[in-house]
Amino acid sequence: MVSRILRGLALAVVASIGLIAVLELAFRLGGLSLAAAPRPAPDGSTVVLCVGDSHTRGQLDPDNYPAQLELILNERAGGHYRVINVGIPGLNTAQVRKRFERYIGYYRPAIVLHWAGINNFWNYAEDEVRKPAWNDWLVENSRLARFVRVAFFYRRLNQQVLEKPVLDLHDWPGPNAKFVARFAGTEDEIVDRPGDPVSEEQIEKLTRGDLTSMMQTARERGIPMFLVVYPFAEDHYRPVNQAIRAVSKDFAVPFVDSVAAIEPAKEKAHGQPLFDSWVHPTPVLYREIAEQAYRLLVVQDLVHESAVAATRAGGN
Repeated sequence: MVSRILRGLALAVVASIGLIAVLELAFRLGGLSLAAAPRPAPDGSTVVLCVGDSHTRGQLDPDNYPAQLELILNERAGGHYRVINVGIPGLNTAQVRKRFERYIGYYRPAIVLHWAGINNFWNYAEDEVRKPAWNDWLVENSRLARFVRVAFFYRRLNQQVLEKPVLDLHDWPGPNAKFVARFAGTEDEIVDRPGDPVSEEQIEKLTRGDLTSMMQTARERGIPMFLVVYPFAEDHYRPVNQAIRAVSKDFAVPFVDSVAAIEPAKEKAHGQPLFDSWVHPTPVLYREIAEQAYRLLVVQDLVHESAVAATRAGGN
């Protein structure tokens, strides 16, 4: 009797494992069927999603590049655009990656811009520098597990509401920070965790892996995604920018070149600084970075410049 029960339980376990394996294979071959395709916001505007760290968050609106990009798009391009700033100070790329699917599932953007990576040097929260447990790895990498997460997410989501991101933070408290962000319809506690230094090679590898994962996720959903390089060439920025350029090349897409924004910003700054004490761009440089992003989108034929704007640009 006991042996029959044990055999039955063993068969049930084997059948369950087999079913999970078949479903996993089906999702990998067919893709994630519950994908978040781009769509207009409830007010009819085209959504551009900017994700990343404090360089994305920037100064208070309108003195950051997402806010400036929205102004440029609505001034020069046909249609109405809404640029959502989901930049969180201190985030590493692993933290952005683990929230990325939820962000695009909620905001349903037509375009994504990503600017993060420098915090990988000191913030090891949620990353894979320290190997995750096998069950964490399985949940992170399984297409079936992703499908279940997305399905539950859509059950909770009110599709008629597109909330503006709220960040309960005015001045970043620095390493070991803990604060609350409300993005993508969910309240999220953000915790930064400093750790021991790792090599530049490890940082480049880590950054490249996270960026590749996000680019693949965006491509699966038919969402054009572009990365932004930092406007510095040396020290900690070098391996991060190398990873950004390498991933852009892997996906055969250009990157937003913030370095190219420096010279025109200098001409308009009239001797004023281009960076604040935290080495973030000041408003005049953010404006030029937004210009670089806008020009990239026009060249990629994702944004169509109005005839009036094109005439003005040709006359300058």
